[in-house]
Amino acid sequence: MNASQNVPTIGFSNNDTCADQATDVRLQRLQQNASHMERLQLRKSDESNNLWGVMTPCPEDAKKIQRTHERVTIDQTHHAATGEILGVIAHKWRQPLNAISLIVQNVADAWKHGELNDAIMERFEHRILEQINLLNSTIDDSRSYFAADTATEVFDPAESVRTVVNQLSGWFSRYITIDVRVANESGGTVRAVGCKNAFERVIVNLLCNANDAIEERQCGNSHTSSGIITVDITCSDEDIVIRVEDTGGGIDASNAAQIFKPYFTTKSKADGFGMGLYLSRLIVENSMNGGLWFENIPGGAQFNIRLPALRGERA
Repeated sequence: MNASQNVPTIGFSNNDTCADQATDVRLQRLQQNASHMERLQLRKSDESNNLWGVMTPCPEDAKKIQRTHERVTIDQTHHAATGEILGVIAHKWRQPLNAISLIVQNVADAWKHGELNDAIMERFEHRILEQINLLNSTIDDSRSYFAADTATEVFDPAESVRTVVNQLSGWFSRYITIDVRVANESGGTVRAVGCKNAFERVIVNLLCNANDAIEERQCGNSHTSSGIITVDITCSDEDIVIRVEDTGGGIDASNAAQIFKPYFTTKSKADGFGMGLYLSRLIVENSMNGGLWFENIPGGAQFNIRLPALRGERA
């Protein structure tokens, strides 16, 4: 045996070569798959960015969306206040309609007994026309609340409050007194910016709620013969604060956290939808940059509205 026969030969068999080739192919395919997945990921990222660009409005579109939201909120407030006004109208119409019904019955009885004459007919006619005038005045007083208006303007909140109080005072119970107090701490003209009609509907809602609370307390307590609603308006250089106080007994602690939520109401379904305070807060906070909150006071509740004041030449 020679030396060459004692040295082992190092080499690769055909099987090893095939295995290496298969490994190379797999690596190549993995690299291709990785590149493909990377391209897909980049494409999806581009699509997401494009979609985000479509979904994210430009400043002008954002303003349009905000204005649309404000108009919808104002319309919702209008509908809620309309429901309150219709309830007040229905309540005020019952008395004249009942009176007319009694007059008609008296005319029929007088006719049956042969007691009709010119003087009696004239008296009946006068009484019926009085009741019809009451019905017509109720319609005239409430007509402004049914005109939807979303225009933003500069207005005097104190004047708007007086207008609403003058119209509602004739509809509320004669046992309820509404007192309006205005204090201008710095003098001069103070105005607010917003939808005047929507603001007046907020006041309507607060006053109607106060009236309902007082009437409910009067029905449950025979010793309570009268009620008072006080509207305090304080104007300063920075803001305007309207406080609506009532002697309706206040808001129960179990309902305090719920009263500004939509569809929450302590009234029956026939008397309320639970949207008045919710929409009132929306219109004050979102459309007028103000605030609306409440607190219980001795003997009743107090709802507070704060609005930024507009002073100087712009007012």
